[in-house]
Parts: sequence; C-alpha cells; structure tokens
Amino acid sequence: MAKRHVHPALYEIIRSKNPGRSTPSFAAETGGPTPAAHADPVAGPVAGPTTVRVPIGYLWLAAALVVVALAGIYMVGYSLGERAADRRRAQFLEDRVGALGGLDQVSDPLVNDSGRSGSPAAGSTGPG
Repeated sequence: MAKRHVHPALYEIIRSKNPGRSTPSFAAETGGPTPAAHADPVAGPVAGPTTVRVPIGYLWLAAALVVVALAGIYMVGYSLGERAADRRRAQFLEDRVGALGGLDQVSDPLVNDSGRSGSPAAGSTGPG
C-alpha cells in the first residue's frame, strides 16, 4: 500500500498560488488560507487574467475560413473590375467610331471605287 505523504501534491501547491482558482482540497482539510483571505478588502476580490481555451482545430478552421473569404472577395472584385474595363473599352470604341462618322464611310485604299481589289489605276505611272 502506498504511503500518504504529509506534503501536499504539486498541483495543489500550484493551484493555491493562483487566487482566481478554486481552493484545493488540501487547503480545506488543513485549514489553510483560502483565496478570499488574500483579497484586498478595499479593492475587493482580485481577478486574475482571464484565459480562453480554444481547441487547435477551431483555430485551423477559422484560419481556413479567413483564407476562403479572402479568395472569394478577390474573385468577386476581379470580375467586377473586368466587367467595368469591358464597358470602358466598348465605350471607347463606340466613341472612336462615332468620331469617324460611322463605319460606312471608312474605305480601304487598296480597293477601287467599283469594289474590286486590283492593280493601280490605268494611266498612273509607277515609281521610276
């Protein structure tokens, strides 16, 4: 059979040093000081820093959601910018065609008046 030691267990000593935590069973058995005895009567009970324990899986999930959200925002912004650029390009081309007086008046200089592609007009002399 194991002997019961007179000294408290290590985890009970660590807990008794933190006033924000519950008292260990050893302090209650021996009549030792409780955390309330260490509190300042003027300032009230002193609360230690609050810790929030979050499983690592939740942190990975939150990080993945942030990455997916950023990728989605980028894709939406890119498609909106692409559509705006297409509209500006179409407006620019429309303005250029309007400034030229329409596509009907644009003629190819290599096609003569009859609409046939051809050789230089008769009677013109070439270089030389």
